[in-house]
Amino acid sequence: MSVIAPAKPKPSKKGRRDWKPQWLAAYQAHGTAKAASEIVGINECTPYEARHRHPEFAKAWDALENETTKLLEETLYQQALNGDTTAAIFMLKARRPSKYRESFKVEHGGKVNVGPEEDVNAAIAEYGAEVDRLTARLAELEPVSAGSASR
Repeated sequence: MSVIAPAKPKPSKKGRRDWKPQWLAAYQAHGTAKAASEIVGINECTPYEARHRHPEFAKAWDALENETTKLLEETLYQQALNGDTTAAIFMLKARRPSKYRESFKVEHGGKVNVGPEEDVNAAIAEYGAEVDRLTARLAELEPVSAGSASR
């Protein structure tokens, strides 16, 4: 007779390591979720899952993103003022997108092509009409005798 081992109890929440504060500090220092996850030693998907399940973590992450984005903007602004053309372009695009963003105007002035099946069907119909016309024309002609064809 076999003995069934009892299921292992799940570790209590108290036994789990709270990685979130360390992750947020690593995220602030390194700027990406991947880098922060590697530093803390967790799967890269874990923070994103926690963001959906834990509103307080999501708020902390959002606040941190806002703070670091402001720092980036300030740094970029200083670089633009110091003559960095690329930084100036980014700042202008961010501040006046209606004037400086890339915009494209697409106009159509020609024929709208139909799919290849419709094109093929239309060509077959044209050739069919031509075959019918030529067949009718041949029917109108008098048969040519063998002797008169050699002239």
